[in-house]
Amino acid sequence: MINYWFISHTVVNGDELRARFMKPKSINEYVLNVGLVYRRYLNLNSSIYTTLNSGPMYIDTDTERLKKGFSFSDVISVGYNYKVKNVSFDAKFMFRHASNANLQMPNFGLNSSGFKIGSYYEFN
Repeated sequence: MINYWFISHTVVNGDELRARFMKPKSINEYVLNVGLVYRRYLNLNSSIYTTLNSGPMYIDTDTERLKKGFSFSDVISVGYNYKVKNVSFDAKFMFRHASNANLQMPNFGLNSSGFKIGSYYEFN
Protein backbone atom coordinates (compact mmCIF):
# COMPACT_ATOMS: atom_id res chain seq x y z
CA MET A 1 0.00 0.00 0.00
CA ILE A 2 1.42 3.37 -0.99
CA ASN A 3 -1.40 5.67 0.17
CA TYR A 4 -1.32 5.99 3.97
CA TRP A 5 -4.79 7.57 3.95
CA PHE A 6 -6.42 4.72 1.98
CA ILE A 7 -7.57 3.25 5.30
CA SER A 8 -9.51 5.87 7.25
CA HIS A 9 -8.72 6.77 10.86
CA THR A 10 -12.41 6.28 11.64
CA VAL A 11 -12.12 2.53 11.01
CA VAL A 12 -12.08 0.69 14.35
CA ASN A 13 -8.75 -1.07 13.73
CA GLY A 14 -7.43 1.39 11.13
CA ASP A 15 -3.93 1.73 12.60
CA GLU A 16 -3.57 -2.05 12.83
CA LEU A 17 -4.72 -2.52 9.23
CA ARG A 18 -2.43 0.27 8.03
CA ALA A 19 0.57 -1.34 9.77
CA ARG A 20 -0.30 -4.72 8.25
CA PHE A 21 -0.82 -3.54 4.68
CA MET A 22 2.08 -1.07 4.47
CA LYS A 23 4.68 -3.84 4.88
CA PRO A 24 6.35 -4.91 1.61
CA LYS A 25 5.00 -8.27 0.45
CA SER A 26 5.20 -10.78 -2.36
CA ILE A 27 2.00 -11.50 -4.25
CA ASN A 28 1.56 -14.45 -6.60
CA GLU A 29 -1.21 -14.47 -9.16
CA TYR A 30 -2.29 -17.36 -11.37
CA VAL A 31 -4.25 -16.21 -14.42
CA LEU A 32 -5.81 -17.86 -17.48
CA ASN A 33 -6.96 -15.26 -20.00
CA VAL A 34 -8.68 -15.63 -23.37
CA GLY A 35 -8.76 -12.73 -25.75
CA LEU A 36 -9.19 -11.05 -29.11
CA VAL A 37 -6.68 -9.28 -31.36
CA TYR A 38 -7.58 -6.64 -33.93
CA ARG A 39 -4.71 -5.91 -36.33
CA ARG A 40 -4.44 -3.22 -39.01
CA TYR A 41 -1.60 -3.57 -41.52
CA LEU A 42 0.16 -0.33 -42.45
CA ASN A 43 2.21 -2.05 -45.18
CA LEU A 44 3.67 -5.52 -45.83
CA ASN A 45 6.09 -5.29 -42.88
CA SER A 46 4.35 -3.30 -40.18
CA SER A 47 1.06 -3.26 -38.33
CA ILE A 48 -0.68 -1.75 -35.34
CA TYR A 49 -2.96 -3.80 -33.14
CA THR A 50 -5.09 -3.84 -30.04
CA THR A 51 -5.87 -6.74 -27.75
CA LEU A 52 -8.63 -7.33 -25.24
CA ASN A 53 -8.54 -10.33 -22.93
CA SER A 54 -10.15 -11.51 -19.74
CA GLY A 55 -10.25 -14.55 -17.51
CA PRO A 56 -10.21 -16.08 -14.05
CA MET A 57 -7.40 -15.44 -11.60
CA TYR A 58 -6.29 -16.64 -8.17
CA ILE A 59 -4.37 -14.27 -5.89
CA ASP A 60 -2.57 -15.82 -2.90
CA THR A 61 -2.23 -12.76 -0.63
CA ASP A 62 -4.69 -10.35 0.99
CA THR A 63 -4.10 -6.72 0.05
CA GLU A 64 -5.83 -3.55 1.17
CA ARG A 65 -7.56 -3.42 -2.22
CA LEU A 66 -8.35 -7.07 -3.01
CA LYS A 67 -9.18 -10.14 -0.94
CA LYS A 68 -7.11 -13.31 -1.35
CA GLY A 69 -8.76 -15.94 -3.55
CA PHE A 70 -10.73 -16.04 -6.80
CA SER A 71 -10.78 -12.92 -8.99
CA PHE A 72 -10.86 -11.81 -12.62
CA SER A 73 -8.11 -10.21 -14.71
CA ASP A 74 -8.90 -7.91 -17.66
CA VAL A 75 -6.20 -6.56 -19.98
CA ILE A 76 -6.34 -4.11 -22.88
CA SER A 77 -3.28 -3.26 -24.95
CA VAL A 78 -2.22 -1.25 -27.99
CA GLY A 79 0.90 -2.18 -29.94
CA TYR A 80 3.08 -1.89 -33.01
CA ASN A 81 4.72 -4.78 -34.88
CA TYR A 82 7.48 -4.66 -37.50
CA LYS A 83 8.52 -7.79 -39.43
CA VAL A 84 11.79 -8.44 -41.29
CA LYS A 85 11.68 -11.84 -43.02
CA ASN A 86 10.93 -14.33 -40.19
CA VAL A 87 11.79 -12.01 -37.30
CA SER A 88 9.18 -9.71 -35.76
CA PHE A 89 9.81 -6.80 -33.40
CA ASP A 90 6.96 -5.87 -31.12
CA ALA A 91 6.19 -3.02 -28.71
CA LYS A 92 2.97 -2.52 -26.77
CA PHE A 93 1.42 -0.55 -23.92
CA MET A 94 -1.10 -2.31 -21.73
CA PHE A 95 -3.52 -1.61 -18.90
CA ARG A 96 -4.77 -4.30 -16.50
CA HIS A 97 -7.58 -4.39 -13.95
CA ALA A 98 -8.09 -7.23 -11.47
CA SER A 99 -11.15 -7.49 -9.23
CA ASN A 100 -13.39 -10.16 -7.73
CA ALA A 101 -16.81 -8.89 -8.92
CA ASN A 102 -17.85 -8.17 -5.31
CA LEU A 103 -17.69 -11.87 -4.42
CA GLN A 104 -15.53 -10.93 -1.40
CA MET A 105 -14.57 -7.72 0.35
CA PRO A 106 -12.50 -5.68 -0.10
CA ASN A 107 -12.95 -5.31 -3.84
CA PHE A 108 -11.42 -1.97 -4.80
CA GLY A 109 -9.46 -3.76 -7.53
CA LEU A 110 -5.82 -3.72 -8.56
CA ASN A 111 -4.87 -1.55 -11.55
CA SER A 112 -1.55 -1.66 -13.33
CA SER A 113 -0.02 -0.51 -16.59
CA GLY A 114 3.07 -1.56 -18.43
CA PHE A 115 5.13 -1.44 -21.56
CA LYS A 116 6.53 -4.52 -23.31
CA ILE A 117 9.10 -4.71 -26.04
CA GLY A 118 10.38 -7.90 -27.63
CA SER A 119 11.02 -9.95 -30.72
CA TYR A 120 10.21 -13.41 -31.96
CA TYR A 121 11.15 -15.75 -34.77
CA GLU A 122 8.57 -17.48 -36.95
CA PHE A 123 9.50 -20.97 -38.12
CA ASN A 124 8.22 -21.98 -41.55
